[in-house]
Amino acid sequence: FRAKANELRQSLEQILNTLHVCPDKIEWAAALDHFSVLNVQYYNLVGQLRPMLKHWAVHPKVMSTSTSLPDTVAPSLKEVQVLFFGRVA
Repeated sequence: FRAKANELRQSLEQILNTLHVCPDKIEWAAALDHFSVLNVQYYNLVGQLRPMLKHWAVHPKVMSTSTSLPDTVAPSLKEVQVLFFGRVA
């Protein structure tokens, strides 16, 4: 995983460096191809990490009032969906 993550980081640094150093000389077709490759590398890395990450839960350190209500109501809505529909939509 580390090798693929480093490969993705290096590819991203390369395209960012090109955009920073000589933005007027960029061949946009090649840049779009490079972004396409970055996208594929990213999703391959996420696909490999997903089985390991499904065992972990992330809990916020700070919860704002704008997000606390939806987070509080969400479990209740899931219970209601199970009661009415037999499953969570």
